[in-house]
Amino acid sequence: MAMLFVSYSRDDRHLSGPLLADLDALGHEVWVDEDLSGGQVWWDEILATIRRSDALLFLLTPTSLASEACLREVEYAQAVDRPVIPVELVVTDPVLVPTLLSRHQVVRYLNGDKADTIALTRALAHSDLARPLPDPLPPEPPLPGSYFRDLREQIASRQQLGIDEQLGLLQRLKARAEAGDAEEVLPLLATLRAREDVYATVAMGIDQLSTSLGRAPPRAAAGQRSPRLLRSPRGGLEWTAVGMSGAGLLLGVLALLSNPLYRDEAPSDWNWGQSSQDVPRWAVALFLALFAAAAAVALMSVASKVRRVAAVVAALVAALLLLTWWDQISTLLGEFAQKVHLGPAMILLSWSVGFVCLGATLVVVAAFSHRFALSTRRHSR
Repeated sequence: MAMLFVSYSRDDRHLSGPLLADLDALGHEVWVDEDLSGGQVWWDEILATIRRSDALLFLLTPTSLASEACLREVEYAQAVDRPVIPVELVVTDPVLVPTLLSRHQVVRYLNGDKADTIALTRALAHSDLARPLPDPLPPEPPLPGSYFRDLREQIASRQQLGIDEQLGLLQRLKARAEAGDAEEVLPLLATLRAREDVYATVAMGIDQLSTSLGRAPPRAAAGQRSPRLLRSPRGGLEWTAVGMSGAGLLLGVLALLSNPLYRDEAPSDWNWGQSSQDVPRWAVALFLALFAAAAAVALMSVASKVRRVAAVVAALVAALLLLTWWDQISTLLGEFAQKVHLGPAMILLSWSVGFVCLGATLVVVAAFSHRFALSTRRHSR
């Protein structure tokens, strides 16, 4: 059987009992640091035990994620090539989970029943527990200092923080407040609230947490901009979607102005089955405007549900545009196949349809991929 190093927050002792009992019943040698006191000797013993262990079990809770010592134990275990198995003891927001843990498959141990024990046994069985130590050994991490110092440095950083980073900081501060560190948390909440790039969602969460801790919500500094309801497009994919969509809209407007096939008014008996040449200009212009609005919301909104719904709407409107121009596209393809000279309106039309459809596809991909990793991780557990 294996020797297992258990990394956990001491505030979670009441949660770890059933798990430790199951590991002992399975015949594993379990090491916890209950008998050690703080200080350099304590930290040296922990690092030595991690090197002797076959794997590190990280008891995943909001409190352990707020522990600098626990996270440094994980980092050192990875540095000395020890398998790391995160074990979720309570339901934990994936936003809280740092990258060094998110790369590992999380084992759910919420109820301590037979199914949980079987899942844990399988995780241990599929781990490579006989890995040799690297030679030479990596440098040992220093004794953990102040967790709040690290948080303070992140919050005070001049680097722009994304919505996920801000929500993660807020959740970690909330976890520390619930652990009894409200006096340390409140100044950090005020600093986070005072950032110029703070989002409205995060600002509301800060105000609610401050109120629950018995303090008035921190006020924004004089001259500070209001929290952003929207986020700026970020990443090559989103900028490409903006460029493709914008080009399609511009060319579509030019095609409308130069294409004589559009009628000024729709016939009274017009329906979707008729020739797209019967679609009035105002209808196509409306579709273009709807596509632009939906694409903008999908790329700029903070709320993931709003982004995704708007992205689907943009894709549907792009499909309707394709339908309204189908006859012209068919004519274009026929002329191209016969190597007939194409008029400027047809060229503008072809480019517009292509850019709008490609832009709609990229808008959908950008909106749904923003939380793809978190969603995949949540379902894999």
